Amino acid sequence: MSIRQKGPIGDAVFVRLGSRPIPRVTRMMEVAKKLGYGAVFLGARREMGLPDDEIYRGQEIKRIGPFFPLLNGRNPALYLSSLVRFNISLIGKLKEMRPVVLHCSDIETMPAGVIYKWIFGAHVIFNIHDNLAQRYNVWGWLRVVLNLIEGSAVLFSDVAIVPEQFRRDALPRWCRRHVTVVRNTPKDRGMAPPYELTGRIRIFFGGWLDEGRGLRQLMELVRTNEDLELTVAGEGSCELVMELSSLERVRYLGFITHEEIMAETARAHVVAALYDPGRLINRYAASNKLAEALACGRPVLVNSEMLIARELEGFGCLFEVNYRNVVSNGALLLRTIKENNGIAYVEKCKSARSAYENLYSWADAEAAMERAFRLKQ
Repeated sequence: MSIRQKGPIGDAVFVRLGSRPIPRVTRMMEVAKKLGYGAVFLGARREMGLPDDEIYRGQEIKRIGPFFPLLNGRNPALYLSSLVRFNISLIGKLKEMRPVVLHCSDIETMPAGVIYKWIFGAHVIFNIHDNLAQRYNVWGWLRVVLNLIEGSAVLFSDVAIVPEQFRRDALPRWCRRHVTVVRNTPKDRGMAPPYELTGRIRIFFGGWLDEGRGLRQLMELVRTNEDLELTVAGEGSCELVMELSSLERVRYLGFITHEEIMAETARAHVVAALYDPGRLINRYAASNKLAEALACGRPVLVNSEMLIARELEGFGCLFEVNYRNVVSNGALLLRTIKENNGIAYVEKCKSARSAYENLYSWADAEAAMERAFRLKQ
């Protein structure tokens, strides 16, 4: 039985290859509801045993198509065939639901989105989480081709959004006027007091679990330093989940809500945002957890190769280390948290909050999201 609840001005459907909406999508869904749309998430079956329809933590979710395994770069042929089947299922579901607005996350969901727009005239929002040409270590000419494909998808949409200006600048010049920057900005709940300095130093990681996010380095850092502990939230690689679950002083929470993420951020001394620079996309990372940490007033452990680290250099809110040296230098940096009764650490927390107030604005982000929807009206 359908659980669909149509909004006063029609449905806005949010499509992503995941089984659940991530914060960047849920923020768009909340704005859509505020404007009078019925917000429905359409996702793939990335885990076995999930229901077709459910209300998941306040959001209406529908899952379509056959099982789409989490391959993490392995077996490209299976990935492409699963992607084709998902888009075919998506076209059928969209035809059934007839949304007036379609929000497509990344290029993989755009084929069905473009076809649906051509047939039914829907307003299409193309939300580029990760630029296509930056994801893969490919030859220069192939990277140009991938960028041309994504630029063309921008033109097929009514509006495209990216999380940072440097992501917009990476797209072809001829499509940029259609692209709006909407930073990954959490709602402002105010600064959390610096976490108590008794006990171990707490590191928090929240996000997608894969080999390029510094998780093995964090696990080794905690394994070799008894005064550190690690909390991890998110979904992804089953191998990493098994390793995390087997280690002492490591707590794995699985997939949790944004509110729970913010609570765990406040209970940490530092938030980790590490990205392997060997993949181009990681140098352009626009992490949700970075903005969440700054909003709470928590310093961030980052690797110096990230472009966004340059933007934050002057605020004094980072523990910055080369990606290769996370294990060798990370503990020395983090132990400064307790020096001089934490006086310098408290200042670092205040600096983190100052960076949030200077660089992020929920009011600006919400207004930009509203404009993306109101182009249809």
